[in-house]
This record gives sequence, structure tokens and C-alpha cells, in this order.
Amino acid sequence: MALGTVAAATTIAAGMNRVNAIRSQTYQGREHGGVVTGGTPYVVGEHGAEMFVPSQSGNILPNNRLGSGQPVNINFQIDSTDAEGFDELLMTRKNMIIGMVRQAMQTGRIPV
Repeated sequence: MALGTVAAATTIAAGMNRVNAIRSQTYQGREHGGVVTGGTPYVVGEHGAEMFVPSQSGNILPNNRLGSGQPVNINFQIDSTDAEGFDELLMTRKNMIIGMVRQAMQTGRIPV
């Protein structure tokens, strides 16, 4: 019986050592956004700490780069009497449309 108690105490002590080793680790945070590397853990979370381990490298955008945080719907109405010129019209206005979408994403408002 004494050996069983010693074995149990040894197992508990080893488990506690593992818990303490995990608690002592520190992870990089990305509160203000930034580059992340695949396979590297980061602390994130809007409502408490969460562990994020990306499968590939990427970038986390900070809140101030997200606009209002609300979904943005963008609808375009293009009236055309000449359907043949429609594609050409889109291509000539492409940069304007892209600029409007970018501004809407950054500000949460569609430019007028």
C-alpha cells in the first residue's frame, strides 16, 4: 500500500510540474495587429484571452483598421441602354469602383 501512495504522489507531482510549465509560458499578443507566423501561438480575444495558432503566416488587422465593425453592403445600380458597352464601362470605371469599395470597408460608409 505504501508503494501505491508513493506512486500516486509522484504522478500528481509530475502533473503539477507540467501545469506549472504551461502556466509559465508566455505568448506574443496581437492587440494592435501585426504579422503572424504559421505554427506560432498568439494570444488574441475580444472577450477574454484565446489562443490562436495560424496554419500559415498572415496579418491581423487592429480594430481601428476595421471601420465601424458592422457589415457593409455595397450595391451598384448601373443603367445601360447599350448592353454591348457594359463590360467596357465596367473596365473604365474599375479604379473608381475599387476605391469606393476600399473606402466603404475602411470607414463603414459608402462615399457619396
